[in-house]
Amino acid sequence: MVTPRAAASAGQDEGSGESRAVTPRAAASAGQDEGSRAGRGPVDSDGLLTARGVARQLAAAQGTGAALVAGGLAAGLGNAASDIDIYLVGEHLPRARRQLALGHRTVDVHQLPRGELDALARRVLDADLTGAPDSTPVTDADLILATRLCCAQVAAGHGYIAPLLETLPEGKLRRLTIDRWLAAAFTALQDLAGFTALGDLRAQRPPPDSGTSKGAGSPAGSGPHRRADAAIASGGSTDAAFDREPDASAAVLCARSALLASGKAVAAACGDLHDGGKWVFRQLERSAPDRFPLAEFADLIRCDPLGAGGRSIADLAALAQTCLITAATLGWQSVPLSGWPAWTVGDGPLRRAPGFYPRAYEQTLVAAAPMRRSVRMRPDVALVWGLCAGSAQDEVVWAATGLRASAPAYAGLTERRCRAVIARLTASGLVLDGQSVA
Repeated sequence: MVTPRAAASAGQDEGSGESRAVTPRAAASAGQDEGSRAGRGPVDSDGLLTARGVARQLAAAQGTGAALVAGGLAAGLGNAASDIDIYLVGEHLPRARRQLALGHRTVDVHQLPRGELDALARRVLDADLTGAPDSTPVTDADLILATRLCCAQVAAGHGYIAPLLETLPEGKLRRLTIDRWLAAAFTALQDLAGFTALGDLRAQRPPPDSGTSKGAGSPAGSGPHRRADAAIASGGSTDAAFDREPDASAAVLCARSALLASGKAVAAACGDLHDGGKWVFRQLERSAPDRFPLAEFADLIRCDPLGAGGRSIADLAALAQTCLITAATLGWQSVPLSGWPAWTVGDGPLRRAPGFYPRAYEQTLVAAAPMRRSVRMRPDVALVWGLCAGSAQDEVVWAATGLRASAPAYAGLTERRCRAVIARLTASGLVLDGQSVA
């Protein structure tokens, strides 16, 4: 029987050296530098100690090859209410899952045969990120399990499981995780485009006496005809209004989902690969660069972008676009995100066209607009595109040339090439060149 006291006692036995501890800093170390928030935030040390003790007791009782503590506790993200996730690995252990009660906690016990994990490692290594029609992608289930094991703490059987864990390449897992969140964000943005397409909107504002004006006693923008930023997602009129209140609510949900996924992409780009969406704020707090607008990100997730208050779906989409581009450029190339110069839009004339979002591949990046068009570009061109965030041309050139040495993909970014790229991006409509805002 597993008791909290016995589990805590077993968790204190560190004399064997069987430890693969992952602290918040270690879990998010890849691609970070002095400008990150790594290591900040609370860690449930008592819960982790108990989890390690439970894992050791179960491993001893079943004679398994190894026991690992995974999930939020192992990643330094858990709290007093977090479940304990334990993986038992053995040569002839049947795949199974069961739950145990330990005080107020639930213990999820996963049994995995060693052969299945060997096959998992091979599938991760063989995963194709070229974007070719016949490519072999990794499934979400495989990726989540691989990242959980990579970020786990070994409670027993380190010598048995270490060779397997070392075959899971951290760089490949990071790219696969970035790709997963880029795809999740794009799916949400496609859904948003569907709700804000002209066919789902009224192409006129509600009349003044419809009960939605300030004079009628309701907040501006409230009621069944709440305004939407249709141009952001579908190129429609910004004066359009949602025809049905349920569609307005669904559009807000899509926008929030896209922004959450973009935050997870930033965390993954910083090497913080934990899959749980609810922990995105704490992951960004500890892993994102100090200049990352965490308060703005959290405020946009919480706000009502269709109510009175100044926020809009366009604001959510704009920050999501920046986060996704940063992860798909610097993060994809394993460059610290502290090198990204502007997380919010400036007052300069060069601005990325709204509604285009990146998908990254081995040698290219695709800027795609849901329900419209997509453009394939080289990594260095994508970087210049991303840097056009309300910037003057000289600012973009300075930032791009300053990143030349950060990755081989950016080595060709001379001043002359940067200016030529900006001209082509402007001609293609991916960058808008307007008058500077006073």
